[in-house]
Amino acid sequence: PPRAPRAPRSRKEAYFTRQPPTRRAEANAGSASSREGSAVMVLGVGTLAKVVTRFARGKGVPSRSQRDEMAVPDVACETEMQGVDKRDEGTPDDWVERHPEMIRLTGRHPFNSEPPLDKLYDAGFHTPTQLHIVRNHGAVPKLEWETHEVSISGLVAKPTTLSMNELAAGKKFPVSTFPVLLPCAGNRRKEQNMVKQTIGFNWGAAAVGVTHWTGVHLCDVLEYCGVDLSKAKHVCFEGPEGELPGGPKGIYGTSIVIDKAMDRTQDVLLAFMQNGERLRPDHGFPVRVILPGHIGGRTIKWLFKIIVTEVESDNFYHFRDNRVLPSHVDAELADKEGWWMKPDYIINHLNIQSATAYPKHDETVMIPCKQGARKGSVVLQEGKHFYTLKGYAYAGGGNKIHRVEVSLDGGKTWELTTITHPWERMEPKELWMPRHSNRHWLWCHWEHEVDLTRLASAPASNGPEPEIAVRAWDVSMNCQPGNLSWNVMGMLNNCWFRVKVHKQLVDGGLQLRFEHPTIAGPGMGGWMNREDPKAVAEAAAAAEKEAKARKERAGKVKTYTMAEVNKHNKLDDVWIVVNDKVYDCTPYLNDHPGGAESIMLNAGAESTEDFEAIHSRKAWNILEKYYIGDLDTSAPVVIAETAKKGSPLIAGGVLDPTRWVSLELASREDESSDTRRFTFKLPNSSDVLGLPCGMHFLTRIKGATGKATIRAYTPISNDKRKGAVELLIKVYYPNENFPEGGKMSQLFDALKVGDTVDFKGPMGMLEYHGRSKFTVHGEKHTFNKCNFIAGGTGITPVYQLLKEAHEDSGDETKMALAFGNRTDDDILCRRQLETFAKNKNISVTHVVTQPSKGWKGETGRVRREIIEKTFYPPGDDVLNGLCGPPGMVQSLTKQLVEMGHDRKRIFEF
Repeated sequence: PPRAPRAPRSRKEAYFTRQPPTRRAEANAGSASSREGSAVMVLGVGTLAKVVTRFARGKGVPSRSQRDEMAVPDVACETEMQGVDKRDEGTPDDWVERHPEMIRLTGRHPFNSEPPLDKLYDAGFHTPTQLHIVRNHGAVPKLEWETHEVSISGLVAKPTTLSMNELAAGKKFPVSTFPVLLPCAGNRRKEQNMVKQTIGFNWGAAAVGVTHWTGVHLCDVLEYCGVDLSKAKHVCFEGPEGELPGGPKGIYGTSIVIDKAMDRTQDVLLAFMQNGERLRPDHGFPVRVILPGHIGGRTIKWLFKIIVTEVESDNFYHFRDNRVLPSHVDAELADKEGWWMKPDYIINHLNIQSATAYPKHDETVMIPCKQGARKGSVVLQEGKHFYTLKGYAYAGGGNKIHRVEVSLDGGKTWELTTITHPWERMEPKELWMPRHSNRHWLWCHWEHEVDLTRLASAPASNGPEPEIAVRAWDVSMNCQPGNLSWNVMGMLNNCWFRVKVHKQLVDGGLQLRFEHPTIAGPGMGGWMNREDPKAVAEAAAAAEKEAKARKERAGKVKTYTMAEVNKHNKLDDVWIVVNDKVYDCTPYLNDHPGGAESIMLNAGAESTEDFEAIHSRKAWNILEKYYIGDLDTSAPVVIAETAKKGSPLIAGGVLDPTRWVSLELASREDESSDTRRFTFKLPNSSDVLGLPCGMHFLTRIKGATGKATIRAYTPISNDKRKGAVELLIKVYYPNENFPEGGKMSQLFDALKVGDTVDFKGPMGMLEYHGRSKFTVHGEKHTFNKCNFIAGGTGITPVYQLLKEAHEDSGDETKMALAFGNRTDDDILCRRQLETFAKNKNISVTHVVTQPSKGWKGETGRVRREIIEKTFYPPGDDVLNGLCGPPGMVQSLTKQLVEMGHDRKRIFEF
């Protein structure tokens, strides 16, 4: 007989424990009826049972409009979705709805986030979709249910491509729904970053969630395709092209062993619904892999391909992500000694983990007390003052958590907590029971009631403050370690979760303040990441000193009108204005990292916006050395004649070195998944840009906040093209190693036809006049032979020179290029460069560090061996030019000098 329900303790629990429907939904019986899963127990309540029954029987696919009807037991968030978050405006994800309380760990984009730890715990055993952890490596792809397909190939008798309707209708494959815990392997990584920076960003302790996933078992799909079990050893998964910057085609992929894939009790799922609705874009719409008991990195989102193979995945991220390397191995050593490729360090199963949600970070509680007999002493009021500690625990591989312990004395003694597994609290019970009798894919919650007077009198442990430590055990007797073990990726950190307890006397009692080890994200907070009081005091003192100095200078500082500043615009006399302060930059011209020319572009002018857009805090400190006075803001502003008229270097040229010129975007084309060709139209169809060959210009784009970003670029068009200028730009999307990505390239990527970009120039210290004639640093030269080295996007200035020589049939200048890239897919202008190489005077050598199969060019990095084989030897008529990452340029410049090339004939673009 059914158990009589007890009265719920709270409204929240009442929501969780609604009674199951009187009728269970079952899938239609068929040829596969004998297999587990063919009778689909719809693990939800209310109309969910009806909808998923229809869904499983192939009577239609649920639409977004049915979302409210399909809600499984859930906890309503205090703040629901409210459209697109303002923080996503201007990013590639400006169409994706997100919960405003999610903590963003990598800035505005890409979206990597976790909920506040207390919100996660308060939601109970079942996490609302909008509060579920999100791990995105780049932009969310815009995919359609109606057109998306998943291909299954490799060692199968019947290679197949399945549409979403075929996959989800329940006709070919039984549909199953069950809850699974899905965490990131980087959960609690910030604690490791506080010891030593890893190559990952700052996950807190809420990088985990439990939701219901609906889909089909992978084993059923593979069986349908006729998998060849005599040869198959691995199943590889691939997401969309262009999701990431690394590896061929930017695909995130991984693999699992065939035994796991074909074992129904492992519950490997191709999921297309979460919490009773179609997957949301952030969670892999329209289909993703779910691998219970494993790290999130193996659960490929936006699934495109399944490939059955004899060997594990060769995907770049299968080897370069989700590994726990020994503590002595840093990123440099991992590359040098090949640690990424060693199979023993790959992560699959989760490890055991627990954390404390309550008390929250910075939570305070009061214990009543009265003045003691001695001065400054207190006596706690009689009686017990209880507080309930709360948190979560989970294990990997399907293991059950069988105890969680708390220590109030630094681990000397431990007390058993009360743990609650989901099936002990949730209804319908079969929804939450272990799968296949003993597969535990979920977490448990733990509670422990303590008398606060014990904390008030607890001795200090591992430092000046008392602490509360928690650890969990699973049925295999795995237990969390007491101390943190650092690894370069910051993965699987699972040391005891320690909460510090601070005691302070306040009016009417003793206050206890609780401090977690860290808080999620880049900000300060937690006992491992406290602000240094000494540093704070020193900064305040420095600010006070500067304010005092400014006050003393008042009335003594010389002032200048803008008309006076305008006169100082020559190479031997350069003044600029920044924030109404006047600076004489003449002494710094030769030392400026960007060269004198970039300062000369603002000589005698107001330069605040340009300076702010380009320079770091270090540059601001240097600037102060050249302060000579303040701008007289009361005087009328006089615009210099050069600024009024402009001073293009080429007749009919639009570019002006003294002012910004706005050009409208006429068209944009995708050259690849991360490379765009932008065409800007000039004011008149007969205009030329006015950029001498070999030089470049500045571009300026203002973001959503109005703040400008400025970067230098070289176009791929030249002045032979009238009425337009073309730019080829590789977009650097944020990733784990480069959390913010390329700011300017992303601003370009967000441009729409009709938008405008500001241009200013020309600038540069090398000009090619054609037919071996050059001007370098103001001196004229004849170079009959040129050696060029380019890395990545550094190809564009070299491309200009090759293009100029190629298009002039009378130009006999011999040019050799060594072009380094990460993969052959990363090679910019490849087709055009191959055309140039057909010219008898031009040679092009490609060098890639991660070659694809069948690559016939050079591999590794541009190095002396390649230079000696492909370049012209040293000589008075030989010019060497380099453009690329600073480290590459510095290293190869040194090698060129060692090979006998004159340093004066080595030019760095």
